[in-house]
Amino acid sequence: MKGFSHFIAGLAVTSFFPWTIQAASQGNPLYFILGGTCALLPDTLDFRFIRYFYRHDVEIVPDPLSPDMQMVADTIAQTIDAAQQKSLRLRLHTIRLDSDTWQRYRIQVDPHQQQVTATLEERIDTGGNPVGTPTPSPSPIGAAYFHQPVSIEYLASFPVEMFDGPHLELAPSSHGETTIMFIPWHRRYTHSLCFGFILAGIAIILGTWQAAIVVWCAHASHVMLDQLGYMGSNLLWPLYNKRFPGLKLQHAASSFWNFAAVWISITLIYNNLHSHTPGSPPIPPIGYLLAGIVLPLTILHRWLGTAN
Repeated sequence: MKGFSHFIAGLAVTSFFPWTIQAASQGNPLYFILGGTCALLPDTLDFRFIRYFYRHDVEIVPDPLSPDMQMVADTIAQTIDAAQQKSLRLRLHTIRLDSDTWQRYRIQVDPHQQQVTATLEERIDTGGNPVGTPTPSPSPIGAAYFHQPVSIEYLASFPVEMFDGPHLELAPSSHGETTIMFIPWHRRYTHSLCFGFILAGIAIILGTWQAAIVVWCAHASHVMLDQLGYMGSNLLWPLYNKRFPGLKLQHAASSFWNFAAVWISITLIYNNLHSHTPGSPPIPPIGYLLAGIVLPLTILHRWLGTAN
């Protein structure tokens, strides 16, 4: 999910507690600030801090003037084979052509054919929009075979587009395979429910038990939303040191699912505020669910499907 979706979801979770609404009505927004902030915290820690301390064993840097996709494919295949002996961290650098133009290329790993393919695609701007044909290259498509069975934790095909580029970790598994993990520094301990208890403990020391409940629930809302996707999260760190697979219901960048998360959060906030307003007539829960959430999201989903 995008950061804004997580932020609104954190506010929605916060609105379920009577003391947060009472405090806000008296001019104290602290609980809602805590809820929104803690819902953003896991990704903020990962992308603003942790990623910069992550070291790599192998780095692939294509030449912007003449990107060699065969070199890219060969290096990935060799790293997969070498990772049968020990865990290796691989970074794929992006190809920057100027301040606002990038050369996109795509990596595809085929576990059945034991082949990795690197394909040069179109140029794009920073917004991801195509701006021209691929840079002339001696090998616009590269293919190489590896000799070890692999299991893929996230996606078998992914683009290398702009900014930092993908990070992979290749590690031997107990089943004799090489496991390919995507962005290995992401969704680790910061996305653990146990880490939420650490944050809640800090909230108790510096604040109140009510603040601790808001902090844990807002953090947990981020983790649970991410679990709907493909990558999953390390839910039980430090008791368990691997990411649990996601439910694969949506991608983090999905427009519909991000809108749905925001829409559901807003309707919940409105219902909670209404319920805690003295003298307000009750809202029928089934009717509100159907008319406020199910019907508009169904219409939007069908419209997007027709538009595509």
